[in-house]
Amino acid sequence: MPGLPLRRQPLNFPHDDPDLRWSVYCEGYSVGVIVQHQGRSDEPRTWRWVMHIHADDRTNGLTGLSGEEAGREAAMAAFRAAWDRVRPAIGDQGWRLQIQHMEWLAALKNRIA
Repeated sequence: MPGLPLRRQPLNFPHDDPDLRWSVYCEGYSVGVIVQHQGRSDEPRTWRWVMHIHADDRTNGLTGLSGEEAGREAAMAAFRAAWDRVRPAIGDQGWRLQIQHMEWLAALKNRIA
């Protein structure tokens, strides 16, 4: 399986910490995010991970596309484990659909900008 490198997400607000928001990539395409989450003030911060897969009906019924962990490393490991299950489930055609979707989003963003 290919690597899943992280890239810092662009900051939306000047006070955001760039080490708390990460995009996950596979073969140069975004497949999800890992972000630090603060719940109620009396709860410890956690790291949430969410997989963004747009593979037509191949993702219907898939579970475990998101989760929450105590640390970033644990969230990365959980994302990897989920990806190793999801990628074969969507197959090569599903991956091609994911790539088409991401390229469509990039083109749309360029038209709006």
